[in-house]
Amino acid sequence: MDLNKLTIVIPTYNRLKFILRALEFWHKTPVKLVILDGSAESTELPDKFQDSENITYYHAPVSLEERLGKSTEFVNTKYAALISDDEFFLPSVLSKCIQFLDENEDYSACKGLAVSFGWDGRIINWKPINKTLRGYKVVAENPSDRIYEHFSNYAHASFWSVQRRDVYAASMKAVGSGPPFPAGPCAELQVSLITAYMGKIMIVQELMWLRSYENQSTWWKQAPLSIAAWWRDPAYENQHKRFINSVLTYAEEYCNHSPSYEEVEFALEAIVQRAEERLRLGVIKRKEQKRRKLFNLYVFINKYGKIILNNTIFYKNGYKGYSLLSHVRKAYPEKYHEVKEIADMIYKHHTTEY
Repeated sequence: MDLNKLTIVIPTYNRLKFILRALEFWHKTPVKLVILDGSAESTELPDKFQDSENITYYHAPVSLEERLGKSTEFVNTKYAALISDDEFFLPSVLSKCIQFLDENEDYSACKGLAVSFGWDGRIINWKPINKTLRGYKVVAENPSDRIYEHFSNYAHASFWSVQRRDVYAASMKAVGSGPPFPAGPCAELQVSLITAYMGKIMIVQELMWLRSYENQSTWWKQAPLSIAAWWRDPAYENQHKRFINSVLTYAEEYCNHSPSYEEVEFALEAIVQRAEERLRLGVIKRKEQKRRKLFNLYVFINKYGKIILNNTIFYKNGYKGYSLLSHVRKAYPEKYHEVKEIADMIYKHHTTEY
């Protein structure tokens, strides 16, 4: 594996148990780790982590955006990737992304497919996520055309990806260049605009990202506005300008050229129109109704079928977290053993006192 070429940046906030889980997983690999702790009090890591040359712990009780901007000072490897403290990347696919970027200099980022997981008190369950990543890529030759290609048919392809160091630096400096925006997606869109402008984007068609819903999203908790509500509100006009100028400034710094103000404005308008169209069509409402029906069904099964299920499906092969693994065995059989190692760690995390 080429993982010694990669720095993984992990922001955390008041989640010591989760950051210890992440450290336990990653310290066995040759990746460099940067922990960005925004908690009120710093944490004294266990000796085996403190003594590691591959782990950098940075504590600053400031905004997530400011910490991400600061993280660029700690990345000295060829590539970097951002991940939440409760999530996992499969090392085998990280290595394939690195190999792809090594062989394709005109690409700025590479990423794999995703599935999300959670813990309900008994099992590690799962649900599909980011289906639009299947077959997705951004391959226009012209930088401005790539922004149009990416944002006119948007997928979650740039954020939480393996990026070249200069792409990561430009993106995170833009994110950290000012106070946080009140809309959760803003940081992702800053990263996506710069990543697409600086190079092509490839999605490897293998499972790479285990996305957690064990905790509430920090970004959405602190910045609950939708991108459409933020963009359409004239009260935020100065913020709109600051957002666009951050993209122009750091694209220029790292490329010696940048998209025009109007091109970035057009890309944001495309994203907003798409969100508004989905809302008009009632897609979000119907999905929410479907989720509620499924949740009610799950509550019923959980209440009345617990004994039967525990004695059959969930304890099959002696493993309690059968739900996630059964999906992986069926959809990504070649990744089963790699995911099982992670699933064992998740199960231990929720059933063992630290």
